[in-house]
Amino acid sequence: MKFRTLPLLNLAAVVVVMVLDGFTPAGVVIGMLACVPILLSSVSDEPRDVWLVFGVAVVGFLIAAYWGHAPVSPASVWVPNRLVAFLSFPLSAALALLLQKHRLSALAARDQAVSTGELNRLLMSLLAHDLRSPLALADQGFEYVEESVRDGYPVDRGLVADVRARLQRSLRAIEMVLTLARADASGDGASARAAVPLREEIEAEIASFAHEAGSRGKTLVAELDGVAPGAFTVNVLVLRQVLAILLDNAVRYAVPGPVRICAWVEDGVVEITVADTGPGLSAHRGGAPRSDGSGLGLRLCSALLGEAGGGLRTRHDGPDGTEFLVRLPAAPAASRAVSD
Repeated sequence: MKFRTLPLLNLAAVVVVMVLDGFTPAGVVIGMLACVPILLSSVSDEPRDVWLVFGVAVVGFLIAAYWGHAPVSPASVWVPNRLVAFLSFPLSAALALLLQKHRLSALAARDQAVSTGELNRLLMSLLAHDLRSPLALADQGFEYVEESVRDGYPVDRGLVADVRARLQRSLRAIEMVLTLARADASGDGASARAAVPLREEIEAEIASFAHEAGSRGKTLVAELDGVAPGAFTVNVLVLRQVLAILLDNAVRYAVPGPVRICAWVEDGVVEITVADTGPGLSAHRGGAPRSDGSGLGLRLCSALLGEAGGGLRTRHDGPDGTEFLVRLPAAPAASRAVSD
């Protein structure tokens, strides 16, 4: 067991107080000073530290009372002083626990505010980036269609489908931002979760990258047998946005080859891996040391998943490829709750 400095100091203070109390007359109740280290234990993050100091104070107080005062002090002096001092201990412990609870709540609120601010900043950066590129591509696409119709050339349906898929991903990003804003305003983070056919949602997101992946020499290989057909209650906006970011990175920056997507559900959590064939994250940073969640897109993935109760982890990063693991709560839902 690893002891920390603060609990040790509080315990030492209690022991010193009780030793002094054992050598003082009954009229001067030194033992009440043990309330001070009990109250000071509230600055610890663990309630057990408060209970530990309180317990040592009670035991030490009883020993000091019997050993130091019982034989020499009149009951009329000994009993009232000891009773008042003894009752001060649980009151001090209750106050210490209350102070500790309020302090930890304030720290949690501060951390939540910092986390929300960082998430909002990342979302705005994503929108600024992801809206500019698809809108520019859409403008070029419409110009291409106009020229094809005017000159009598056949329209490349694959190109049009690719533009449409990018616009749909941007619309989902906007919808996700609005949903997060509504959830933040209502204080109900669970409102973004819905019963959806999980396997179909994953397949749809993968399919939206098929044409672009093929044009860049990549093959999307999906292994989704671990996800049973049917509805799961999951934050589908976060799921698809994270999957879109990981697939987009793999399609754009990985060397030609297979991009494998594996998914399974276990113990109320959907886990998805996205693995490419290299050259790895470090290669895109000029050989800088690897750190999980680096880059705007990956940092946003980590923030979104953390907000939704999940997480992102880099399972492998090297010249032979990169593999990410996505985890997100996904509980089986009633069949009648499946989204259309």
